[in-house]
Amino acid sequence: MPFVSQEQRKACWAQYNRDIKSGKTPKWDCRQWEKESKKEYITVNGKKRLVHTGKRGGRYIIINGNKRYLKSDS
Repeated sequence: MPFVSQEQRKACWAQYNRDIKSGKTPKWDCRQWEKESKKEYITVNGKKRLVHTGKRGGRYIIINGNKRYLKSDS
């Protein structure tokens, strides 16, 4: 689950560090969530475009107000 707000990010890392210092295994994987919350960009025709993810997992970019879906990697 990616972070929605800065408060969530702070709470996750605070709990993670508290667990590490007490010798416990952290319950949350903050590093994975950080990766998921990073924005992804691709270059199309020399312009950097933000990659969006749709409700059902389809990835697309917006060019001139139109959605252009990207081919899947699999």
